[in-house]
Amino acid sequence: MKSTLAKWAVVVAVLGTPTAYAFDTTIIAIKRVDSIVELDGTVEAVNRGTLSAQTSGRIVAVNADVNDIVSQGDVLLEISAEQQSASLDAALAQLNSANAQNIKALAQIKRYRELFPKGAISRERLDAAEAEARSSAAEVKRATAAVAQAKESLGYTSIRAPYTGVVTQRHVELGETVAPGSQLMTGFHCRHFV
Repeated sequence: MKSTLAKWAVVVAVLGTPTAYAFDTTIIAIKRVDSIVELDGTVEAVNRGTLSAQTSGRIVAVNADVNDIVSQGDVLLEISAEQQSASLDAALAQLNSANAQNIKALAQIKRYRELFPKGAISRERLDAAEAEARSSAAEVKRATAAVAQAKESLGYTSIRAPYTGVVTQRHVELGETVAPGSQLMTGFHCRHFV
């Protein structure tokens, strides 16, 4: 017990008695400062491509030029759409006609199926009506596909940016006639590396 008290006495003698220390305090305020930081880096193209016409017509609008930054989906060029609009109108008319023929064929086959068991029509007439109904249904499918194709062709008259990027070349002028495969614009999408 004496040795423990002696050790504590040595500790108190070395360290001294506890005292209160006073610290100076400084208040720091955060303030926004405008500054420019210059960093070295490289720009690398992620996507680079050339847009080509998928339909024929005359360039009626040029909405972007070299060094313009464009967003994905922006209309860069417009090609005249008279021929494509006429094709769509013709396809829609054909679809309406096919639908009308199909309705008529379905109504006729319904009547013939009611009359056949009564012996009012021959088996041959019923078979012919069923064949006509299948043929009209196929014509509706064909006309529907033609409408989809005409709509797609009409869509080719608006040349849209495939990605956000920079236009690097314009290969056509306003009023110029283009055909499928004609180069229209070149551009790239880039990602910055620091």
